[in-house]
Amino acid sequence: MLQTMSLPFLRLIVEGKCEMAKGACGFIIPPGTPLPDGLWLKRRIKLIELDTEQHRWMYRAIIRKDENRMVGYINFHHKPPDPDLLDFSRLAVELGYTIHPDCRRRGYAKESAIAMMEWANRVSNVRTFILNISPSNYPSIQLANALKFKKIGERIDELDGLEYTMQAEIEDVLQVKYASKRV
Repeated sequence: MLQTMSLPFLRLIVEGKCEMAKGACGFIIPPGTPLPDGLWLKRRIKLIELDTEQHRWMYRAIIRKDENRMVGYINFHHKPPDPDLLDFSRLAVELGYTIHPDCRRRGYAKESAIAMMEWANRVSNVRTFILNISPSNYPSIQLANALKFKKIGERIDELDGLEYTMQAEIEDVLQVKYASKRV
């Protein structure tokens, strides 16, 4: 299950008040669960403050429904049109996700990524999706390949160094979804 993280919750995380944030979210955040990084979170909160429509494109907690427990988060970096992606498409959006180390390789990232991409296509007709992944992040590269993302370039990120830029179209992602349902 995906749940949008409220602006007060995100502000508490930025302020380092994680214990207060845990009490304000409505789901369990186990120790060690990754929360959005402060630097990027500050930038995205500023985007939301300037344009409230940005909020629904930002951070969503990935909740294991049977336990009401957060296992990670997922987000788009900007609502469409993303000014950083205009070279690719006017309606491209960049997706990012992080899963708790103890919960990886269980399908949470794949299921959440497909759900987010379907949502973006439904609400804004987004057809093109971008991932930027470190070449050393083999599990994310495997997931991108499984979702039919293709490497279209490389870039140097100011914080993370070399990243592969990968792109997928909604039709390819939906083929993956429906192929896995037939099995």
